[in-house]
Amino acid sequence: MNREVLRKLANRLNAFRYSLYAPLYPLTRYFFKKARSRSLSTLNELINNSNPSKKVLIVGCGDGQDLEFLRYDHHIYLTDFSRVMLDKATTRAKGYGFSHIHAKTMSADDLQFENDSFDVVILNLIITVVSDHEAVVREARRVLKSGGLISVFDKSIDSRRPGLFISIINFFTTLVATSINVYLDGIFKKFNLEILDKRNLLLGGLFKSYLLKKS
Repeated sequence: MNREVLRKLANRLNAFRYSLYAPLYPLTRYFFKKARSRSLSTLNELINNSNPSKKVLIVGCGDGQDLEFLRYDHHIYLTDFSRVMLDKATTRAKGYGFSHIHAKTMSADDLQFENDSFDVVILNLIITVVSDHEAVVREARRVLKSGGLISVFDKSIDSRRPGLFISIINFFTTLVATSINVYLDGIFKKFNLEILDKRNLLLGGLFKSYLLKKS
């Protein structure tokens, strides 16, 4: 099988897997809430004082847990490879009072949007879930306007080469949900994304936040 076939199979597996996980997602809200808030705080400082409202893409939105930290007059575009998750996120957005909501099922590594479409792209807990991590970042950069911002909250190791323990654990976590041996800094550098802010958030710095700018 070629790479494209494998990519599609992996995405279908993820869509099925996360549809099964959907009932459990509310339990993760409280564990990640503070970290999500901190990861979006610097972004909000930069965009909330500006007018007009921004065109914001949330890639791999899950059940919409990032929405409570965003200004309600932004134009929000939600994507996820699980229809179940996308429906939950849309319902949550309406409950929070967002009036400009657009939702579409699609994979994070193949975004169905034109180049230079968005002011902000949010990639929270999605890069390490999709099998082609670089494709997720490449697509986010492609649809982002020049000077636009990418906010990331995800797992990242501190060097290009993970240790033996992380490699072993990663084998099992990848089967269940996500990779934990991805070096995000290297991917961002490859796609010429400037790191404006970086913070260690959870589990001894395994979970990190980044604010990136497209030059």
